[in-house]
Amino acid sequence: QVLAAGTERGTTVGVKRPSRTEELHRGIISGELRLHYQPKVSLKSGEIVGAEALVRWQQPNRPLTPPVEFLGIAEEGGLMPLLTSWVLEEALRQAAEWRQQGMLFPISVNVPATMMNGLLLPNVVEEILSRHDLPGSCLTLEVTEAAATADLVTAVDVLVRLRLMGISLSIDDFGTGHSSITKLRQMPFSELKIDRSFIQDILHDPDARSLVSVMVTMGDTFGMTVIAEGVETLETLRAVEALGANIVVQGYYFSPPLPPEAFVAYVADRGAPVAVSA
Repeated sequence: QVLAAGTERGTTVGVKRPSRTEELHRGIISGELRLHYQPKVSLKSGEIVGAEALVRWQQPNRPLTPPVEFLGIAEEGGLMPLLTSWVLEEALRQAAEWRQQGMLFPISVNVPATMMNGLLLPNVVEEILSRHDLPGSCLTLEVTEAAATADLVTAVDVLVRLRLMGISLSIDDFGTGHSSITKLRQMPFSELKIDRSFIQDILHDPDARSLVSVMVTMGDTFGMTVIAEGVETLETLRAVEALGANIVVQGYYFSPPLPPEAFVAYVADRGAPVAVSA
């Protein structure tokens, strides 16, 4: 591909356009990434009990790019460890700032499967927590069901090391994988996050409603916090409420992901209490 061309003594000279992988790599190290935060709200207390950090890419002179458009590039280009390290650093820097303002709830960060195959993740997390003088309780790591069960022995080792730091562990997109309950119980998860596809179907699909009910019961039985992701409407919220009072909900009904300043304003405007147990 050619970005520009000129002539010298009648010869066309092409300038190679950087690949999207090269652009993303440069964007990560030059500060083009941004984090937005989506609140998690307890149905029982009405408190904001957490926030999920979601990455965006702000290239110069381009619209804000959502993660669906560049996470695949990061995976294919081997950039996920670098990207995840940046997200962890920024999320915990923000957590430290918010703690000074009295907002002590944990921030959730998604962990890619590629970082579940060794000790890189626990070492990175430990270093960043220490740098910001934060306890592990400030952080929740969300791991997909598929990533957690691909290599069970290694995953359990990694997850146990993280739990020993006081970090909460959430099994993300629950219900979309094919793992057994026996496998899941070998892992030290403290949170079960029901995939949004089930939540968004519970209004019109009896099977989806039954499955979500089973997941909620299972989470309660195992002493896990249950997160319902993708609550977009009041009707969906009421349907989730009918399944259990202890559920934590997340979705556009409460708020889209917000940049840090807007998130702080949302918390202030909402007037609801903020969890201070972290």
